[in-house]
This record gives sequence, C-alpha cells and structure tokens, in this order.
Amino acid sequence: MLLDSASKTPTKDTNVTRTFWRYTIPAVVAMMVNGLYQIVDGIFIGHYLGAQGLAAVNLAWPIIGIIIGFGVLIGMGSGSLLSIYRGAGDNTDVQQLMGTSFWLIAILTVVAMTVLVLFGPTLLELQGASGELLHSSLAYLQVLNWGAGLPLRQVRCRYY
Repeated sequence: MLLDSASKTPTKDTNVTRTFWRYTIPAVVAMMVNGLYQIVDGIFIGHYLGAQGLAAVNLAWPIIGIIIGFGVLIGMGSGSLLSIYRGAGDNTDVQQLMGTSFWLIAILTVVAMTVLVLFGPTLLELQGASGELLHSSLAYLQVLNWGAGLPLRQVRCRYY
C-alpha cells in the first residue's frame, strides 16, 4: 500500500481491497481475542471457584459491557469521521478528531472508574446480588475497574 510519508494516510493510488483487509483483520483478531478471554476466564473461574464464582462473573460483566459499549460508541463514531476526513485529505481535521476522541476516552475512563467505585455495590444489588455473591461480584468488579480504561483505549487505538 502506498502511504503519503508526511501524513501516514493512504494515497489515491491505494487498492481499496487491500486497505479494507488491512483494517478488518486487526479488528476481527481483537474481537476473537476478547471472546477467547471470556471463555478462558469462565473456564478458570468455574474450575477453581465453582458456581459461586461463575455467578459473580455473570453479575459483573453486564456492567463492564456497558462501559465497553460507550467506548465502542466513541470509537466507531470517531472512526467514521476519521474515514471521511482522510478520504477528503483533511489532515487538520484528522488530527483535531484524534485529540478530541482521546480526551473523550480519557474523561469516560475517569467517569466509569468513579461510577464503579461509588456505585458498584448498588449496581450489583440491583441485579439481585446479596451476601457472599455480592462480595464475590464486587471483588471481581473492582479488579475489572482498574482496567476499565483498557478496552476504551484499545477501541481508540484501532483508528490511528
């Protein structure tokens, strides 16, 4: 693929099919790794912690799924605009968009982590967790909380 050395964007002579696969393959691999992570996580937790551990994970994951959903919202929206700006050759708007999406992701990360710290137990109780299950779910949620920004940053990085 031919790239404009100054802007690192594809030139007009680029093969569309090759560009499509260049961006599609990493996205598919990322989705497969995420799915594999959840399967392996379930196997280890089920094997070592049993039904109680699996129930705790199943209560925590919908909350994390919402956070990932907001990250995808920003990432896909930014990706669409990025494609439009790159197609138009507007490198100034590309740089501005990348800065804006970075700050949106940073703010969302801080908000998500704060919400999980302050309202994590309440969110789990709303799903029916109580007693030992609440404690186990909260422990798992707090571990995931420290990595709350990682899926958000991963979504953003795909569009550089």
